[in-house]
Amino acid sequence: SHDNRLDFISLALRGKKVNFDKVLSMIDEMVTLLGKEQVDDDDKKVYCEKTIDAGEDTKKELDLDISDLEKAIEETKAFIE
Repeated sequence: SHDNRLDFISLALRGKKVNFDKVLSMIDEMVTLLGKEQVDDDDKKVYCEKTIDAGEDTKKELDLDISDLEKAIEETKAFIE
Protein backbone atom coordinates (compact mmCIF):
# COMPACT_ATOMS: atom_id res chain seq x y z
CA SER A 1 0.00 0.00 0.00
CA HIS A 2 1.34 3.38 -1.03
CA ASP A 3 1.65 5.99 1.69
CA ASN A 4 1.26 9.60 0.57
CA ARG A 5 3.38 10.68 3.52
CA LEU A 6 6.39 9.14 1.78
CA ASP A 7 5.73 11.42 -1.19
CA PHE A 8 5.55 14.43 1.11
CA ILE A 9 8.82 13.50 2.83
CA SER A 10 10.51 13.01 -0.53
CA LEU A 11 9.18 16.32 -1.81
CA ALA A 12 10.22 18.12 1.36
CA LEU A 13 13.74 16.71 1.17
CA ARG A 14 14.10 17.89 -2.45
CA GLY A 15 12.87 21.39 -1.65
CA LYS A 16 15.25 24.23 -0.82
CA LYS A 17 13.47 25.35 2.34
CA VAL A 18 13.03 22.27 4.45
CA ASN A 19 11.76 22.10 7.99
CA PHE A 20 13.56 18.97 9.08
CA ASP A 21 11.72 18.90 12.41
CA LYS A 22 8.47 18.22 10.54
CA VAL A 23 10.14 15.63 8.30
CA LEU A 24 11.83 13.88 11.23
CA SER A 25 8.55 13.88 13.14
CA MET A 26 6.78 12.29 10.18
CA ILE A 27 9.52 9.68 9.85
CA ASP A 28 9.23 8.87 13.57
CA GLU A 29 5.45 8.50 13.22
CA MET A 30 5.89 6.23 10.23
CA VAL A 31 8.43 4.05 12.07
CA THR A 32 6.01 3.75 15.00
CA LEU A 33 3.16 2.83 12.67
CA LEU A 34 5.30 0.24 10.87
CA GLY A 35 6.28 -1.26 14.23
CA LYS A 36 2.62 -1.63 15.20
CA GLU A 37 1.79 -3.14 11.81
CA GLN A 38 4.65 -5.63 12.24
CA VAL A 39 3.25 -6.74 15.61
CA ASP A 40 -0.18 -7.20 13.99
CA ASP A 41 1.40 -9.17 11.13
CA ASP A 42 3.31 -11.38 13.58
CA ASP A 43 0.13 -12.05 15.56
CA LYS A 44 -1.78 -12.91 12.40
CA LYS A 45 1.02 -15.26 11.29
CA VAL A 46 0.87 -17.14 14.61
CA TYR A 47 -2.93 -17.44 14.29
CA CYS A 48 -2.65 -18.69 10.70
CA GLU A 49 0.01 -21.24 11.60
CA LYS A 50 -2.17 -22.59 14.43
CA THR A 51 -5.19 -22.75 12.13
CA ILE A 52 -3.21 -24.55 9.42
CA ASP A 53 -1.82 -27.04 11.96
CA ALA A 54 -5.33 -27.75 13.28
CA GLY A 55 -6.61 -28.24 9.74
CA GLU A 56 -3.78 -30.63 8.91
CA ASP A 57 -4.45 -32.61 12.10
CA THR A 58 -8.15 -32.85 11.24
CA LYS A 59 -7.29 -34.03 7.71
CA LYS A 60 -5.01 -36.76 9.09
CA GLU A 61 -7.76 -37.93 11.44
CA LEU A 62 -10.31 -37.99 8.62
CA ASP A 63 -7.89 -39.86 6.34
CA LEU A 64 -7.49 -42.49 9.06
CA ASP A 65 -11.26 -42.71 9.47
CA ILE A 66 -11.67 -43.19 5.71
CA SER A 67 -9.02 -45.89 5.70
CA ASP A 68 -10.69 -47.69 8.61
CA LEU A 69 -14.09 -47.48 6.91
CA GLU A 70 -12.68 -48.77 3.62
CA LYS A 71 -11.20 -51.76 5.48
CA ALA A 72 -14.51 -52.39 7.23
CA ILE A 73 -16.35 -52.26 3.89
CA GLU A 74 -13.91 -54.74 2.34
CA GLU A 75 -14.22 -57.07 5.33
CA THR A 76 -18.01 -56.87 5.19
CA LYS A 77 -18.02 -57.58 1.44
CA ALA A 78 -15.75 -60.59 1.99
CA PHE A 79 -18.03 -61.84 4.78
CA ILE A 80 -21.15 -61.47 2.60
CA GLU A 81 -19.60 -63.37 -0.32
